[in-house]
Amino acid sequence: EAGMAYLEGVENWSDPEWNLRNARGMKASITTYARELGIDGDAAIQRLLAQADNLIVENSAGEGVDVSADGLSKYTGSFLNGERHGFGRLVITEHSSNKVTRFEGEWRAGLRHGRGKLQWPLGDTYDGEWKAGEKDGNGKLTYTNGDVYEGEWKADRKDGRGIYRYADGSEYNGEWKRDQRWGHGIYKDAAGNVYNGEYKFDKKEGRGKYGYADGSVYEGEWQDGMEEGRGSYTYAD
Repeated sequence: EAGMAYLEGVENWSDPEWNLRNARGMKASITTYARELGIDGDAAIQRLLAQADNLIVENSAGEGVDVSADGLSKYTGSFLNGERHGFGRLVITEHSSNKVTRFEGEWRAGLRHGRGKLQWPLGDTYDGEWKAGEKDGNGKLTYTNGDVYEGEWKADRKDGRGIYRYADGSEYNGEWKRDQRWGHGIYKDAAGNVYNGEYKFDKKEGRGKYGYADGSVYEGEWQDGMEEGRGSYTYAD
Protein backbone atom coordinates (compact mmCIF):
# COMPACT_ATOMS: atom_id res chain seq x y z
CA GLU A 1 0.00 0.00 0.00
CA ALA A 2 2.81 2.39 0.84
CA GLY A 3 4.44 1.53 -2.46
CA MET A 4 1.24 2.17 -4.40
CA ALA A 5 0.73 5.48 -2.60
CA TYR A 6 4.23 6.54 -3.61
CA LEU A 7 3.63 5.58 -7.21
CA GLU A 8 0.28 7.37 -7.35
CA GLY A 9 1.96 10.44 -5.86
CA VAL A 10 4.19 10.91 -8.91
CA GLU A 11 1.29 10.93 -11.35
CA ASN A 12 1.31 14.68 -12.02
CA TRP A 13 3.20 14.42 -15.31
CA SER A 14 1.65 17.63 -16.69
CA ASP A 15 3.64 19.87 -14.34
CA PRO A 16 5.67 22.16 -16.67
CA GLU A 17 8.66 22.02 -14.31
CA TRP A 18 9.10 18.35 -15.08
CA ASN A 19 11.57 18.05 -17.90
CA LEU A 20 13.06 15.16 -19.79
CA ARG A 21 15.25 14.19 -16.86
CA ASN A 22 12.28 13.92 -14.50
CA ALA A 23 10.34 11.72 -16.88
CA ARG A 24 13.21 9.32 -17.52
CA GLY A 25 14.33 9.32 -13.91
CA MET A 26 10.87 8.68 -12.52
CA LYS A 27 10.23 5.97 -15.10
CA ALA A 28 13.38 4.19 -13.92
CA SER A 29 12.39 4.63 -10.27
CA ILE A 30 8.87 3.31 -10.88
CA THR A 31 10.15 0.29 -12.77
CA THR A 32 12.71 -0.60 -10.10
CA TYR A 33 10.34 -0.03 -7.16
CA ALA A 34 7.50 -1.97 -8.76
CA ARG A 35 9.81 -4.87 -9.55
CA GLU A 36 11.01 -4.99 -5.92
CA LEU A 37 7.39 -5.11 -4.74
CA GLY A 38 6.48 -7.70 -7.32
CA ILE A 39 3.80 -5.48 -8.85
CA ASP A 40 5.53 -4.55 -12.12
CA GLY A 41 2.69 -6.17 -14.09
CA ASP A 42 -0.01 -4.18 -12.31
CA ALA A 43 -2.29 -2.11 -14.57
CA ALA A 44 -1.74 1.03 -12.52
CA ILE A 45 2.01 0.66 -12.90
CA GLN A 46 1.70 0.23 -16.64
CA ARG A 47 -0.50 3.32 -16.81
CA LEU A 48 2.11 5.40 -14.98
CA LEU A 49 4.89 4.12 -17.22
CA ALA A 50 2.85 4.97 -20.30
CA GLN A 51 2.36 8.50 -18.99
CA ALA A 52 6.10 8.79 -18.46
CA ASP A 53 6.74 7.63 -22.03
CA ASN A 54 4.30 10.21 -23.35
CA LEU A 55 6.06 13.00 -21.46
CA ILE A 56 9.44 11.85 -22.76
CA VAL A 57 8.16 12.07 -26.33
CA GLU A 58 6.56 15.48 -25.70
CA ASN A 59 9.80 16.85 -24.27
CA SER A 60 11.95 15.34 -26.97
CA ALA A 61 11.14 17.85 -29.71
CA GLY A 62 12.29 21.46 -29.56
CA GLU A 63 14.43 22.86 -26.74
CA GLY A 64 15.00 20.90 -23.57
CA VAL A 65 17.31 19.49 -20.93
CA ASP A 66 18.40 15.88 -20.54
CA VAL A 67 20.24 14.87 -17.39
CA SER A 68 21.43 11.32 -16.78
CA ALA A 69 20.03 9.41 -13.81
CA ASP A 70 23.36 9.71 -11.95
CA GLY A 71 23.49 13.46 -12.64
CA LEU A 72 26.93 13.28 -14.26
CA SER A 73 25.80 14.07 -17.80
CA LYS A 74 23.72 17.11 -18.78
CA TYR A 75 22.64 18.08 -22.29
CA THR A 76 20.94 21.41 -22.93
CA GLY A 77 19.68 22.16 -26.41
CA SER A 78 17.49 20.99 -29.28
CA PHE A 79 15.78 17.63 -29.68
CA LEU A 80 14.02 15.83 -32.50
CA ASN A 81 12.21 12.51 -32.16
CA GLY A 82 13.69 12.00 -28.73
CA GLU A 83 17.31 12.54 -29.82
CA ARG A 84 19.80 15.40 -29.64
CA HIS A 85 19.34 17.26 -32.91
CA GLY A 86 20.35 20.81 -33.78
CA PHE A 87 22.46 22.99 -31.51
CA GLY A 88 23.25 21.89 -27.98
CA ARG A 89 25.69 21.82 -25.09
CA LEU A 90 26.82 18.64 -23.34
CA VAL A 91 28.71 18.53 -20.05
CA ILE A 92 29.99 15.20 -18.68
CA THR A 93 31.61 14.99 -15.24
CA GLU A 94 33.83 12.06 -14.29
CA HIS A 95 32.62 10.55 -11.05
CA SER A 96 36.05 9.68 -9.65
CA SER A 97 37.90 12.90 -10.46
CA ASN A 98 35.20 15.51 -11.10
CA LYS A 99 37.02 16.38 -14.34
CA VAL A 100 34.72 17.67 -17.04
CA THR A 101 34.28 17.01 -20.77
CA ARG A 102 32.41 19.75 -22.65
CA PHE A 103 30.94 19.87 -26.13
CA GLU A 104 29.14 22.78 -27.72
CA GLY A 105 27.90 22.56 -31.27
CA GLU A 106 25.64 20.82 -33.74
CA TRP A 107 23.99 17.41 -33.43
CA ARG A 108 22.13 15.07 -35.75
CA ALA A 109 20.18 12.01 -34.64
CA GLY A 110 21.95 11.94 -31.28
CA LEU A 111 25.50 12.29 -32.64
CA ARG A 112 27.88 15.23 -33.04
CA HIS A 113 27.38 16.36 -36.63
CA GLY A 114 28.28 19.71 -38.17
CA ARG A 115 30.47 22.28 -36.42
CA GLY A 116 31.35 21.97 -32.79
CA LYS A 117 33.95 22.39 -30.08
CA LEU A 118 34.97 19.57 -27.74
CA GLN A 119 37.18 19.97 -24.70
CA TRP A 120 38.50 16.84 -22.97
CA PRO A 121 39.11 16.63 -19.19
CA LEU A 122 42.88 17.16 -19.48
CA GLY A 123 42.42 20.28 -21.62
CA ASP A 124 42.94 19.10 -25.22
CA THR A 125 40.45 20.96 -27.45
CA TYR A 126 39.07 20.21 -30.92
CA ASP A 127 37.22 22.96 -32.78
CA GLY A 128 35.91 22.04 -36.19
CA GLU A 129 33.67 19.79 -38.25
CA TRP A 130 32.03 16.51 -37.18
CA LYS A 131 30.28 13.71 -39.00
CA ALA A 132 28.28 10.95 -37.33
CA GLY A 133 30.03 11.51 -33.99
CA GLU A 134 33.60 11.65 -35.35
CA LYS A 135 36.00 14.42 -36.30
CA ASP A 136 35.52 14.72 -40.05
CA GLY A 137 36.24 17.67 -42.35
CA ASN A 138 38.33 20.66 -41.34
CA GLY A 139 39.27 21.24 -37.74
CA LYS A 140 41.86 22.39 -35.24
CA LEU A 141 43.11 20.24 -32.36
CA THR A 142 45.04 22.04 -29.63
CA TYR A 143 46.95 19.84 -27.19
CA THR A 144 47.74 20.77 -23.61
CA ASN A 145 51.46 20.30 -24.30
CA GLY A 146 51.35 23.20 -26.79
CA ASP A 147 51.20 21.18 -30.03
CA VAL A 148 48.54 22.21 -32.58
CA TYR A 149 47.18 20.38 -35.62
CA GLU A 150 45.02 22.29 -38.10
CA GLY A 151 43.72 20.68 -41.25
CA GLU A 152 41.63 17.84 -42.62
CA TRP A 153 40.13 14.90 -40.73
CA LYS A 154 38.41 11.70 -41.73
CA ALA A 155 36.79 9.13 -39.45
CA ASP A 156 38.29 10.74 -36.32
CA ARG A 157 41.87 10.78 -37.70
CA LYS A 158 44.14 13.31 -39.36
CA ASP A 159 43.64 12.55 -43.04
CA GLY A 160 44.26 14.82 -46.03
CA ARG A 161 46.24 18.06 -45.85
CA GLY A 162 47.19 19.65 -42.57
CA ILE A 163 49.77 21.56 -40.56
CA TYR A 164 51.15 20.22 -37.28
CA ARG A 165 52.96 22.81 -35.20
CA TYR A 166 55.02 21.40 -32.35
CA ALA A 167 55.51 23.19 -29.06
CA ASP A 168 59.29 23.29 -29.63
CA GLY A 169 58.84 25.43 -32.77
CA SER A 170 59.14 22.71 -35.41
CA GLU A 171 56.42 22.24 -38.04
CA TYR A 172 55.12 19.70 -40.55
CA ASN A 173 53.02 20.95 -43.47
CA GLY A 174 51.74 18.31 -45.83
CA GLU A 175 49.67 15.20 -46.39
CA TRP A 176 48.30 12.79 -43.79
CA LYS A 177 46.73 9.36 -43.82
CA ARG A 178 45.14 7.63 -40.83
CA ASP A 179 46.89 9.92 -38.30
CA GLN A 180 50.32 9.50 -39.94
CA ARG A 181 52.42 11.73 -42.17
CA TRP A 182 51.90 10.12 -45.56
CA GLY A 183 52.53 11.59 -49.01
CA HIS A 184 54.35 14.83 -49.73
CA GLY A 185 55.28 17.12 -46.86
CA ILE A 186 57.67 19.76 -45.61
CA TYR A 187 59.17 19.45 -42.15
CA LYS A 188 61.10 22.27 -40.47
CA ASP A 189 62.69 21.62 -37.10
CA ALA A 190 63.50 24.14 -34.41
CA ALA A 191 67.19 24.15 -35.38
CA GLY A 192 66.48 25.32 -38.94
CA ASN A 193 66.86 22.01 -40.80
CA VAL A 194 64.25 21.49 -43.56
CA TYR A 195 63.05 18.30 -45.25
CA ASN A 196 60.95 18.54 -48.41
CA GLY A 197 59.84 15.21 -49.78
CA GLU A 198 57.83 12.04 -49.39
CA TYR A 199 56.55 10.31 -46.25
CA LYS A 200 55.09 6.92 -45.52
CA PHE A 201 54.09 5.38 -42.19
CA ASP A 202 55.00 8.70 -40.50
CA LYS A 203 58.63 8.48 -41.71
CA LYS A 204 60.67 9.91 -44.60
CA GLU A 205 60.27 7.39 -47.40
CA GLY A 206 60.92 7.77 -51.13
CA ARG A 207 62.54 10.86 -52.61
CA GLY A 208 63.30 13.96 -50.62
CA LYS A 209 65.57 16.92 -50.12
CA TYR A 210 67.07 17.71 -46.73
CA GLY A 211 68.58 21.13 -46.18
CA TYR A 212 70.78 21.37 -43.11
CA ALA A 213 70.96 24.55 -41.08
CA ASP A 214 74.66 24.95 -41.99
CA GLY A 215 73.81 25.11 -45.72
CA SER A 216 74.60 21.50 -46.66
CA VAL A 217 72.00 19.65 -48.74
CA TYR A 218 71.19 15.99 -49.31
CA GLU A 219 68.85 15.16 -52.19
CA GLY A 220 67.91 11.61 -53.00
CA GLU A 221 66.27 8.47 -51.69
CA TRP A 222 65.07 7.74 -48.18
CA GLN A 223 63.99 4.55 -46.45
CA ASP A 224 62.51 4.13 -42.98
CA GLY A 225 63.39 7.73 -42.09
CA MET A 226 67.05 7.41 -43.10
CA GLU A 227 69.11 8.55 -46.10
CA GLU A 228 69.39 5.34 -48.09
CA GLY A 229 69.69 4.64 -51.82
CA ARG A 230 70.75 6.94 -54.60
CA GLY A 231 71.40 10.54 -53.69
CA SER A 232 73.85 13.42 -53.69
CA TYR A 233 75.36 15.77 -51.14
CA THR A 234 76.15 19.44 -51.58
CA TYR A 235 78.33 20.71 -48.81
CA ALA A 236 78.29 24.23 -47.46
CA ASP A 237 81.24 26.44 -48.29
